Amino acid sequence: MSDGATNAPYLAGKLATQKLTKTPITLVVRRAGNDGSSLRNNAASLRSANVDIVITDVDAAQSAQLAAELSGNLIPVITLAPAANVDRMLYSADTDIAGEAKIMAEKARALKLKKVFIVRTPSARSGELTAQLEGQAAKNGLQAAVVSIGSAEAINLQQTGAGAQAAIIFATSPNLASAFLAGQANPAASPTIFGNADWVLDLTAYANLSGAHIPTPTENKLSGFAQLFKSTYGQNASVRGAAIYDLVVLTAALPQIAGAEAYTPRILTNDKGFKGQLGWFRINEQGRSIRKWILSQRQ
Repeated sequence: MSDGATNAPYLAGKLATQKLTKTPITLVVRRAGNDGSSLRNNAASLRSANVDIVITDVDAAQSAQLAAELSGNLIPVITLAPAANVDRMLYSADTDIAGEAKIMAEKARALKLKKVFIVRTPSARSGELTAQLEGQAAKNGLQAAVVSIGSAEAINLQQTGAGAQAAIIFATSPNLASAFLAGQANPAASPTIFGNADWVLDLTAYANLSGAHIPTPTENKLSGFAQLFKSTYGQNASVRGAAIYDLVVLTAALPQIAGAEAYTPRILTNDKGFKGQLGWFRINEQGRSIRKWILSQRQ
């Protein structure tokens, strides 16, 4: 179940099936509408297709509704949204935006910074990361100011700079971040820069982003995944896409390991967890994913 957005995780799911040449798996794709009737129709269609498990990147409310529609047929739903209900067979394998924001705010505090400017776009992921960053900044004693790309506040920040003991955190693509920094009145006075996890998947060299602090999941293989995705589709991958890729591979592998029990709570919440392109994660007894983060610096 995909939202149909540009660079939709559907492409990553399709890529995963192409790599699983020795594993019998059929990928049934439906685009999710933003109303209840569309979701009910999709659920009926998926039941008719005899799917064994559903992977979705739609929002938490839609994921919960989808699970309610399908749980009576014993079809589990794994969502990238932060929504879980094991009784309804709804599991969350979200990319942990809260953890991503937390490690950045803690690093800013460790650097003895006093203020962070959060630069965002209108996208859903940017909005979610911005909200989490504001909360984590407050917890770490940092003053936070949010500016939108192209706004008067953003232009003012470019002209006046972030000032001493301040950082700019980009809840944006590296392309937009590079353009933003290129517009600085005094580029030589570069502040401390933080990117986000999607930056790991952008293979473009941006000279003015060198040294930026980038949150990355532990034990990840995102560099190789980024190369594979770019060579296949001619565009950069995303964190959501990497998560979908991992889940498709996981759900293809589990029946070979666990047979008929493959998609039961006991298997899906295995204490040992799973590893994929996005690194190590596990789903706990409440059905929520746990990931670990580190910070690296962009070369």
